[in-house]
Amino acid sequence: MPADNKIQSYAHVVVLDAATHTVRAASSNLQDITGAAAGAMVGWAATDLFPQDILDGLPANRDRRVPLPQRIGSDGPVDWGHRQIIPFFDQDVIVLEIEPYLQNQLGSLDREVALNDITKGLLEASDSNELLNMVCQKLAAYLKFNRVIAYQFEDNGAGLVRNEYNDGRLPAMLNLRFRASDFPDEGYKLHERETVLNFAISSIPFATVQGDLGAGTHSVNYYLGCRTPYPIFEQFMVESAFKTLLSIAIIVDGKPWGMLFGHAIPETRLDYQLRTFAHLIGTLTGQNITYRLLEEMRQRLLSSDVVRSTLRERIAGASTLRKGLLGTDPSLLEYVTPSSGAALLVEDKFAVLGITPPKHEVLELAVWCRQASGTEDLFVTNCLEKQYGSEHLRELASGILFLPLNASRSEWIIWFRPELVEEIIYGSSDNNQQETGEARYVSVTESRRGYALAWSMAQIRAARDLQAFVRDVVMERYTHLRRVNQQLKTAYAEMEDFSYMVSHDLRAPLRGIDGFAEILLEDYGTGIGEGGKEIIQTIQYNAARMNQFIADILELSRVGRAKLIINDISVADLVADTLRDVNQQMGLAAELTVQQPMPPIRGDRDQLAVVFRQLISNAIKYSGTRKKAEIVIGFRPAAAGARFGEFFICDNGIGIETQHQQRVFGMFNRLVTQEDYAGNGVGLAIVRRIIKRHHGDIRIESNPDQGVTFLFHTDLPAPIFEKTS
Repeated sequence: MPADNKIQSYAHVVVLDAATHTVRAASSNLQDITGAAAGAMVGWAATDLFPQDILDGLPANRDRRVPLPQRIGSDGPVDWGHRQIIPFFDQDVIVLEIEPYLQNQLGSLDREVALNDITKGLLEASDSNELLNMVCQKLAAYLKFNRVIAYQFEDNGAGLVRNEYNDGRLPAMLNLRFRASDFPDEGYKLHERETVLNFAISSIPFATVQGDLGAGTHSVNYYLGCRTPYPIFEQFMVESAFKTLLSIAIIVDGKPWGMLFGHAIPETRLDYQLRTFAHLIGTLTGQNITYRLLEEMRQRLLSSDVVRSTLRERIAGASTLRKGLLGTDPSLLEYVTPSSGAALLVEDKFAVLGITPPKHEVLELAVWCRQASGTEDLFVTNCLEKQYGSEHLRELASGILFLPLNASRSEWIIWFRPELVEEIIYGSSDNNQQETGEARYVSVTESRRGYALAWSMAQIRAARDLQAFVRDVVMERYTHLRRVNQQLKTAYAEMEDFSYMVSHDLRAPLRGIDGFAEILLEDYGTGIGEGGKEIIQTIQYNAARMNQFIADILELSRVGRAKLIINDISVADLVADTLRDVNQQMGLAAELTVQQPMPPIRGDRDQLAVVFRQLISNAIKYSGTRKKAEIVIGFRPAAAGARFGEFFICDNGIGIETQHQQRVFGMFNRLVTQEDYAGNGVGLAIVRRIIKRHHGDIRIESNPDQGVTFLFHTDLPAPIFEKTS
């Protein structure tokens, strides 16, 4: 709306100096009230126009966000009739809007009841479409409009009539589209500042506000209820044969998301109170739309959360960023869907997924996108040819989402969408094609070319999330993590060397302790009493236990130091060999079942033999107190949705309580006494170290006194020689 200082003819405006309460400006139609020309009133004292009690009440409005109207009548220096004053404080001036007070103008409308009715409808609506349909119907019923529409803006400034209530006296507008030029930027500004405007076409021309408005210009043109509409709106009313327009902005996230428009055939005025009612309806509608949009976005995020988290895990775990991005299940095309193709330049290597333009076209487009995105963190459009001049790319790249992955924008991803040809019914003709004198607002069917499906805010946010993850978690920390990883490998190797050296060197003094104790018994046994002999034997026993501890530590160290020779190994042969060894060492006093068939297991034969030997030995040991000890060795296929089947060794022994099932894999952690069950508590630590080196996992299923089942798997690639870790 041009800043022309005009107002609708039904109202009057007086601009007072805030300090002196003298008139600085007045509307030209005040002459109808005062008999004096507007220019002549400049310099009048406010008391020449208003009673003192009205002026005394003005300061109470200075700090109010919503003006409080004051009634004014025939008492005083001027006969105002049945009107009210709405004051607006704007820096050094007070702008007084004076309008007819139209109580019950639309019948016995109880605004509180109506507001409660609409509020309940907003809460009960199942979705945004039902919500807007209800609001249109209620506004038409309560404010006596023949047609009420809900109009949603699109990213390019155009819009769509997505909901309508119509009593049949005006043509239907549902699903009509309007062009960006039908709602210019000034229209946005008009409704960002004051969201409600009521305008009725009158035979009386607009009044002008004359004099020095100063800062009051802002209020006159953007806040007063009697401000004039943008001329295009008036043209629409004239061509559509209705006299009254009500516009209510639906504000979402601080910006107009759409509009509620009421159209009435007769001339209808809404006073300040009814405009406030309309304001509340707009606010409540905007809040509920915001909530529902957020809820819809939340549901979309939940449904795509698996895709995003899986992609992130893959990127974080991949040896290079490029491998992480180019993986499948999910692919980048599933991350921003629907996309027909994607291209990326990462680590100086170009790659594509799906259907994309040729490589040279993509690289040229990326250079342009880096410039076109300016200071933004990405570039997105659903009509590339309007900006890039790429009509030849319509079929492949009418829509693009360009996502830089680093600060220099030298690495990036571009998602593509093809052209979506649509037959669109516009509610207005194209300005560029309109002949002079022709009606602007006529239905026109056009074939829209060069546009792709628009990118949603949720998709743009998902792209930004990926960008932040790659920048913050992967690229910026990659060098640091690689350095730390190398340091850890060095420290681990040094720790293994130290552990091996110390364990080896500790055995010499232990042999000395045991040897001298034996000499003491042999050479001086006759002079030592029975109590002394028991002490020496205790020393020998503990030296032997210490020697076994050292042997176990050396065994654990060897597990980490040994090179792995990876093959696919027959589990049946491995179990048979293990059972033969165990039988020779401790005997098989249990009923043992080996289920067949079993698949091969991939790994190092010697180390996996240790796994089976330790687990089978434990099963024999801890089921030995049963009248009938039972052990089962077998394979459990992968459950639905699981990646791996598991080998298992099950016994009917003493079992393990749930809270201790992880603890038993620690070094020297034992849940039973040495007297009850022999052992040092190292075997399961060795088993877990071996399984982890095979990129697998081991777990326990057990309850106390109900036996225990150890389940494990490996996850290694095709047979290779692994370097010492």
